[in-house]
Amino acid sequence: MNTNNASQQSDPNTNEEYEHRQARESLEYGQKSPSPAFEIPRCASPEPKPNINLIFSYDALPGLNIRLSYGEEIFSFSREQLFRELCWQHEFERLLICLQSHGVLYPEYIPKADGREFRKVMARFEQIVDAMKRDYAEVERDAVVEIAFVPVCKGHSRTVMIEAWLKRMTESHGVMF
Repeated sequence: MNTNNASQQSDPNTNEEYEHRQARESLEYGQKSPSPAFEIPRCASPEPKPNINLIFSYDALPGLNIRLSYGEEIFSFSREQLFRELCWQHEFERLLICLQSHGVLYPEYIPKADGREFRKVMARFEQIVDAMKRDYAEVERDAVVEIAFVPVCKGHSRTVMIEAWLKRMTESHGVMF
């Protein structure tokens, strides 16, 4: 008897068992439910969105700003409509419109009688506010954005608000936080 020949011949029972086991394992594998995809656990309450407040104010007296009750609808106001709402009693030459937020100041001086320039500045500030809202929301930070209307009398080059900003900038060596 050839031992090589005997080892090369396979036992029919062994082959059947192997095929049967393979078939059973493939059926079991097919019946198993696939493992669920990795999911990030969800919080019971949704994440709070950043709160970005937009406020408008006007200079009633030098250095005394009063908050207006209007919201974003003020962006659609004409110069005449805004002046009627504010009831300024004194004469002034120019209007300073300031957009300010944490470490940011956008001052715009416009002639009192220039309605077209007023609309341009308000449209520009509306775009800046929208961009700031997106930026603050992206970094998940609360913020207050203020737009202030300040009359500038003839012969005055600075307002109380601008003086305060310049003082802070000087004290902080140009770094505003």
